Amino acid sequence: MSFGKSKKVSYTSILSYRELIKNGQGVTESKRVLAYLLDKEPHTSRKLSTIFKIERTNITRTLSDLLRDEIVEVSFIEKCPITKRPVQHYGLIEKFKSPEQKKEGN
Repeated sequence: MSFGKSKKVSYTSILSYRELIKNGQGVTESKRVLAYLLDKEPHTSRKLSTIFKIERTNITRTLSDLLRDEIVEVSFIEKCPITKRPVQHYGLIEKFKSPEQKKEGN
């Protein structure tokens, strides 16, 4: 499944990508970011680039694509503990969050 211009990504699709990662099968950066954010609170692009050991410019491009496709959103803006500048924290849009995340209000 491609995340291209389609906005019809289901929660179950994201779950299946998470399973691909667990099984060690290759997935795109977008799919890796989505699978990670499925179970986590919002993160900055810098934090995601550190987690995935991917250049920050690549993560920024990936996040931009996911924002355009209305899969992730800027959840909040907060000072970065490293740069001390306001930075965006990216998270899944409400309809893609896990039931646990919705319950916690993340």
